[in-house]
Amino acid sequence: MCRFYSHGLLFHPALNPYDYYWRFDDDSYLTHPLDFDPFETLDKQGCVYGYRSLMREDPKRTEGQGLKEIMTLTRKFARKNRLSLKHLRRFTDWLGRSNGKQYYTNFEINKLSFWRNNTLFKEYISLLEHADGFYKYRWGDALTRTLACSVFLKPEQIHHFTTISYRHNYHAAVTDSVDINYFIPDEIDRSASLVQELGALHIPGDA
Repeated sequence: MCRFYSHGLLFHPALNPYDYYWRFDDDSYLTHPLDFDPFETLDKQGCVYGYRSLMREDPKRTEGQGLKEIMTLTRKFARKNRLSLKHLRRFTDWLGRSNGKQYYTNFEINKLSFWRNNTLFKEYISLLEHADGFYKYRWGDALTRTLACSVFLKPEQIHHFTTISYRHNYHAAVTDSVDINYFIPDEIDRSASLVQELGALHIPGDA
């Protein structure tokens, strides 16, 4: 799954007729009505990637998952191809190690043509594939997407949807928040509240 969402979905033929895709898992939902079109927002601003929140992985917990290896591969690739590493600093500590911040990819919008037509991105994915990190270390799609966006995109090509309230499983993002909030199971009523919130959902264009 992580490998598929990292890059397989970007090149899936079922998406050929579309300009963008919005990943929204089947156990996710919007907790408030949308009063704008997210795709139109990205298009008007010339953005390639849209995200809702940042998540935080404990770097110590993921040390055994090849974190150092993928960071090293990414830096070497960027330097070899004269790609800027400036944006990557947002996701590293002062020693250049991952600080655990990643885009929360259960909610993301991607412009397909940018990635599909980017030769260097395809070479980068090939590099990761040959390293076998998806199988040996279970490199996650949040990690690989964060690295790819940091290397291949300028900050102005990335849009943060701060006004969308969203929940996925035990993760939630409320209006104007930056990071994902985590809730323990006992704090969530999975019955009446879910039905009530979904009943109020309205997407622009619906009758």
